[in-house]
Amino acid sequence: MAENRSQWLRMNILQLVKQMDALSPRIQALLKESNRFKSNEGKNNESQFSRESLKARLSDLEFRVTQNKETEKAFSGKYVNEKSPGIYKCVVCSSKLFSSEAKFFCSCGWPAFNSPIEYNCLVASIDLSSGDVRVEVSCKRCNAHLGHVFDDGPDPTGLRYCINSCALVLDPKVGSSLDLNMPTT
Repeated sequence: MAENRSQWLRMNILQLVKQMDALSPRIQALLKESNRFKSNEGKNNESQFSRESLKARLSDLEFRVTQNKETEKAFSGKYVNEKSPGIYKCVVCSSKLFSSEAKFFCSCGWPAFNSPIEYNCLVASIDLSSGDVRVEVSCKRCNAHLGHVFDDGPDPTGLRYCINSCALVLDPKVGSSLDLNMPTT
């Protein structure tokens, strides 16, 4: 029995290593750049907000998603089909994360963006919680879980930031073109 479990674990670890090796150059560059920003920051990226204050301020769903890394139900979020111009901010700390200009329609069930306002406003990290290798995206300032990034997005970045609506607040404004500071491979 223990030998079977050990063999199963070795097979799963090998499968995960293969999946990590198969990450696209875009995603690998994003992870590398994110690690550079983390190491330059010189801190462990812990939230400056206590869990108690967040429980009092956020809705139950906002808290579970941003603090416990849960995911809102597909197509249930208020920004899935939102088309208004503005800036999407972190629901926890109000950091500017995404412009409405980077938002695109995607049938995945969550708001999708092809780039953040600035690449150093997010932290990308490997997420193995689903049994597959995914890349989690968190707010750099407060470490709130936002969603995941995939390499099947539209040009010019080829990335799709799949973000939970409840992790965002839309600040309406007149849209303006933003430079994309995409990390290079």
